[in-house]
Amino acid sequence: MNKSLYTAIFEDDTYFHGGQNYLDTKWTDMPHKKIKRLFYKLPDGNYLCLREYDNYYHMIEATKALTGKDKGKIKLECVHIFGKKGDIINRYSIILSNSGRGNILRKEFKSNDEYIKKFNPNGWR
Repeated sequence: MNKSLYTAIFEDDTYFHGGQNYLDTKWTDMPHKKIKRLFYKLPDGNYLCLREYDNYYHMIEATKALTGKDKGKIKLECVHIFGKKGDIINRYSIILSNSGRGNILRKEFKSNDEYIKKFNPNGWR
């Protein structure tokens, strides 16, 4: 049984299984090949499938408690998966926090948006 967070299927029909937890997703270990489909596991065990994008980007959003009994503890909030086609970028946000766990939000950006420009260009696959 595959316990990876995601599976990328490339144009040449090879594939890559991502990490098994959100703190070590293995996204940057993925080969730089054209992705045909990306299957990302949702908190409920189902999958989000992205396809027909030119490039993909992956980001984890987390917070760290600075005080109190949970000081230093990391809380995973959201996974963001981006699909770029031409000048349009779609962000799919998978909510991981208990309030709204499993919800998926989609937002569209232009590639010249200031938010997008701040991304590490080496993270695109």
